[in-house]
Amino acid sequence: MYIYWLGESSFRIKTEAASVIIDPAHKNTGLTQSTLKGDIILISQTLETDLTRVAPEQTDEPFIISSPGEYETKGVFVYGIAGANGNILYLIKADNLQIAHLAGLTEDLKDKDLEMFEGVDIAMVPVGGHGVLSGKQADKVVSQLEPHLVIPMNYDLPKLTAKRDPVDTFLSEMGVKGLQPENSLHITKSKLPEEETKIVLLQP
Repeated sequence: MYIYWLGESSFRIKTEAASVIIDPAHKNTGLTQSTLKGDIILISQTLETDLTRVAPEQTDEPFIISSPGEYETKGVFVYGIAGANGNILYLIKADNLQIAHLAGLTEDLKDKDLEMFEGVDIAMVPVGGHGVLSGKQADKVVSQLEPHLVIPMNYDLPKLTAKRDPVDTFLSEMGVKGLQPENSLHITKSKLPEEETKIVLLQP
């Protein structure tokens, strides 16, 4: 599996059988990106996304998920639950990995949410505050989930119109220093760290 961060809560995940696009960013965010090709599109926050930026990866039209529920297509299982702010929290299962995408989260996870995310391998967590988790709050959510890997999202970037705190605030809370961003993450079940949670910074 390959994971690419596109800014804010937007990601592209390339599994063995499909390409998954999460939250294709609206141009109003200030983030610029070329047309994205995907088989499966997940929308967690309708007002901040733009489906016109998405084209089919193959000949079929993308399978669009924008409401809570359970879904399966092309070997990818998706579970969505309603958040407290009109957002949707997603659990994605593919290539023997479990990914939590927590866009729009503003507070600790509730017990019912933790049941769904139990045993998650990778957590995509907002950390920039101002409408999403702050760095300190994100640290607590990471402690709740205890994932193998954490990918921070929703933090300050050049040209981003939304106000966000720098990612360094979150890294400081986690006790991490000198972390260099990577272009992408290539991960398999066997490559997951076995002991401490690892933070992975991705550059859009």
